[in-house]
Amino acid sequence: MNAGRWGSQVTSRLGQGLGRWMLLCAPLFTLSPVLADAPPADVATARRMLKQGQVAQAQAVLEELAAGEPDAEVHRLLGDVYCRQRQWDEAREELRAAIRMDEIADDHLRLGEVYIAEHKYALALAQFRNARRMGVLDGDLHYRLALAYFGLGRIYGDVQRVSLPSGSPGQRVGDTVLIEEIPGEPGMYWAAATDSAAFQVTRARSLGADGPEVRLLEARTWLAGRQYALAGRCFDALVEDLPNLELTDEERRQAWTDAAEASYHADDLVGFIARWREAHRTQDRDALAAAMAEAHRRVAERYADRGDLPQCIAHLEQALAEAPRDVPLRYQLGNRYWEAGEPLKAARAWRIVLQLDPEHPDRARILDRLQVITAEYGSSE
Repeated sequence: MNAGRWGSQVTSRLGQGLGRWMLLCAPLFTLSPVLADAPPADVATARRMLKQGQVAQAQAVLEELAAGEPDAEVHRLLGDVYCRQRQWDEAREELRAAIRMDEIADDHLRLGEVYIAEHKYALALAQFRNARRMGVLDGDLHYRLALAYFGLGRIYGDVQRVSLPSGSPGQRVGDTVLIEEIPGEPGMYWAAATDSAAFQVTRARSLGADGPEVRLLEARTWLAGRQYALAGRCFDALVEDLPNLELTDEERRQAWTDAAEASYHADDLVGFIARWREAHRTQDRDALAAAMAEAHRRVAERYADRGDLPQCIAHLEQALAEAPRDVPLRYQLGNRYWEAGEPLKAARAWRIVLQLDPEHPDRARILDRLQVITAEYGSSE
């Protein structure tokens, strides 16, 4: 499991949503026409404009102020402006300037979120630690720390051994969170320490940071850590809230894909198919058909591993219904018919394979089997 990739997917939404720490409240009034035409150059006006979404006007006011006497709040608000415009280099420099002039914890949090948006997780982690050093200890900070650790691929961090009469994955024990029981050692568990996404997201939830974005990170953390049953339960509890998350179409598709993967690895194959379809439902018809063909093929392989040929064949047939010109799928279905003792169905599948791909790599083997079927049944049609 490439935890860095999951981290990239899970944290990319912050680039879209950094404005949540800027929009502190709804505007109580609107600017007069005179004020809109000729805004006075003061911080209060710029802050009011930002609350009303007048980013360009606020930027003009703030740049005029920045050209005069340096002020930490001006740099802070300019950082706000550039974050809204996704101009990360400029946002970073303005927030650094604010910290140099008047260090406050919020600036470290904001700078850390800029680094998260840029996928610079080690730098983000350092800023979040600075905020903790300055007294921030709430659930939102632990969520941010979890994002940074997740992006770094530190799902479990420096794993520890914990002695406990009984426990379960995801249970917090002191400054650790249980991963799984150590095989052959009753009462001993592997546990993730504080330097991990697993611990930090669990701690965030225990401190009241329980929004859907936190629970999505929690689910993905356990998925990346291969605790599929726990990840599946987390996704189950999250499904109704997914539509409420501020995600792009691609991010939403990835969230449903992650939920589907948790179902698949937890052996919930019905749930896998349903969530996989949800992940791809907004795509065009051909892309959706290709995606569902792949889903049914994977389920067929799982049933084949179990020795359940009827279910394997049923899902291969569904896959082929979605992608009738998929040669590897049809060849595989022919092989499964052959294994199931249905040679005439196998022959029909293989003949279509040769029609679609006359130079198929297994052409000689197919022809040999067709000859055997013809000799025994008089015809393979």
